[in-house]
This record gives sequence, C-alpha cells and structure tokens, in this order.
Amino acid sequence: MITLVICINIAIALLCGYLAWQVWQVRQTLTEVADAVLEWEHNTHATLDPAITPATILQSRQGIAQTRQSYAQLQHQVQQLQRLIALIGGGVQVLQSFRRRQRRRSGYRARFPITR
Repeated sequence: MITLVICINIAIALLCGYLAWQVWQVRQTLTEVADAVLEWEHNTHATLDPAITPATILQSRQGIAQTRQSYAQLQHQVQQLQRLIALIGGGVQVLQSFRRRQRRRSGYRARFPITR
C-alpha cells in the first residue's frame, strides 16, 4: 500500500514537473513575442513620427490641391477633344453623304456594276 502511494506521488510530481516546464516554455515564447512587438512599435513610431508634422500635412494638402486642379484641367481638355472628335466624325458623315448624292446626280457607275 505504501509503495502504491509513493508511486502515485512520484507520478504526480513528474506530471507537475512537466507542466511547470511547459509553462516556463510558454513564458519564454511570450517574452520573445512581447519583445518583438515592442521593437516593432518603437520602429514604427520612429518612422512615422517625423512624417506626421503640421508642415508635412500642409505640404500634402497642397499637393492634393494641385493634383485636383491638374485633374480638372485634364478633364476639361478631354471634353474638348471629345467634342472635336464628334465634330470631325459629323463632318466626315456629311462629306460622305454629299459625295453619295453627287455620284447619284452625275450618273456615276461603279467599275464593276452588279448584274442581275
């Protein structure tokens, strides 16, 4: 009976020792992860801190305003080009129509008339 109690106590001691070792391993891993996150946070702060100043924000706003103005000018130019292309297309259609009418009036015959 005493031997059984001693064996159970040894088994419990070994199990507790194994669990303690596992907890220690998890603690080491968590410590490494925490250190890595802190280093990442420090690096991110060091990188972004100079970028977020009133001067850089003002400069960015001015750049955005200039880009919007350029875009508006380009959009106006595109509209003008579209109108010009439509006008040229209309002129071509009118010219083709005019030529067709002239051919009909002058009795123009095709080189290879269709015979039926």
